[in-house]
Order: sequence, then C-alpha cells, then structure tokens
Amino acid sequence: MRRSEKEITEFKTIERILDLAPACRLGFSGAIEPYIVPMNFAWEKKRDELFIYFHCAGLGRKMGLLEKGERICFQTDIDLQIKRAEKACDWGMGFESIIAWGHPFPVKESDEKKRTLNLLMRKHDGGDSHDFPAPVLDRTRVFGLKLEDLTCKKS
Repeated sequence: MRRSEKEITEFKTIERILDLAPACRLGFSGAIEPYIVPMNFAWEKKRDELFIYFHCAGLGRKMGLLEKGERICFQTDIDLQIKRAEKACDWGMGFESIIAWGHPFPVKESDEKKRTLNLLMRKHDGGDSHDFPAPVLDRTRVFGLKLEDLTCKKS
C-alpha cells in the first residue's frame, strides 16, 4: 500500500468492516472485458484464514466465471463520506475498505451448503437456523473464496 499510514492491519477492525458491510463486489478478469458484480456475502475465520461465501443461480455470466476457478477480486467498504474542502483539489472521500484476492471454489455438500447459507442469513437477520428445502438447495449455487491476499484501508 502506497500510504502506509492509512493501512488497517488490526484484525478486529477487519472483522468489523466485514460485519458491517452490507454487500461486496466481485471482480473478474477472465472474460472478454473486466466484469464486476455486486453481491451479498458472509464470512468466517477458520484456522487464521478468512473465507467469504456467496450464492447465485446456476446459470449466467457470473456463474460461468466462478466455475472457472480463476483468481478473482473481492471488494467491500463502509462509512463512505465526502470530505469537503475549500479548494476542489483538496476534496476527498472517507471510507474503510477491504480489497482481497483468491480463487473461488464451489460448496457442493448439502450440509456445508446449509451451513454457509445460514452464515449469509445470520449476517442479515441475526438468525442461523433457517431451513432450506431440498429443491431450493439443489438449484442454489454456493461458492467460497479463501482470501489469499488482503489490503485494508481507512481514508
């Protein structure tokens, strides 16, 4: 990171950003042109590693790119605010953000799918014991992303 004084390294702050961020953006470069898509997400820490989970329908551009398993970019942010100044060139943007990279992988096993879908529900409604009927589970695609590289910034 070019401006190290803006870098966030404290894990509790990174966790807070992941908890508060309502959505993320996934960036793909393995297509004809770059492709970015907003999604809801959940996260968890396993053995000192961060994992992001998201779900989608079984068809479409995003699904095709996820299935390739090529390295993608994850981005999320909170507390966006314009910082005004007297001179136009002194204006800025305040935020806390995370940018990370990793290779997506499918979550296929039924119990693991239910567990990760409950992580998504807990992030948004606080509950984690939802029932997912078999036909819904069958058609819902769940992917994970182990965050291999991560930068976190406060501006």
